[in-house]
Amino acid sequence: MSENVSKSEEPVNNNDIDDPVGDKSLPKDHPYYNIPINFNVITPIYNNNVEYRKVLQELCFLRYPDTFPAGDYPEGTDPEQCHEMTYDLENMTYAIDFIWHNTRQQSLFVDLYKLAAVEMMTEDLEVGLAILFSYDYLRYFYPVFREYMILNERFDQHHPFYILLKQKLQN
Repeated sequence: MSENVSKSEEPVNNNDIDDPVGDKSLPKDHPYYNIPINFNVITPIYNNNVEYRKVLQELCFLRYPDTFPAGDYPEGTDPEQCHEMTYDLENMTYAIDFIWHNTRQQSLFVDLYKLAAVEMMTEDLEVGLAILFSYDYLRYFYPVFREYMILNERFDQHHPFYILLKQKLQN
């Protein structure tokens, strides 16, 4: 029996070329190797910028040093600026990409992204997602995403978290 394999019989690669999560994986030592969102967080609670940053850190497994050694930053640099200089772009990107990949084709989320994007006078859905991670909206957006991931097809436009976020975006 000879093995003639035509080009049409080549193995199929299921990675979506527009899906950076499928093409990359988290480091093996990452707390949630394939899930870059901490679903143990139920509702992000914060009342100031420091608390918001802490919530983002916990939610997206962002790595930050506990202390900022003297001499590593210009004299007089406040802790918030030190925090910004050590921003964990890699894990934040994993988290945003994971959310984008799981929601970009869901009409409910597309509607939310469009509403959020208007705040920056654009229709770019990815900008809308970034805005939903902002200080003003994260506390409303993350519970919507979490519930969607848990309930899946049972999640709809009548869910109270979805209604609340949509109202916030329309005000």
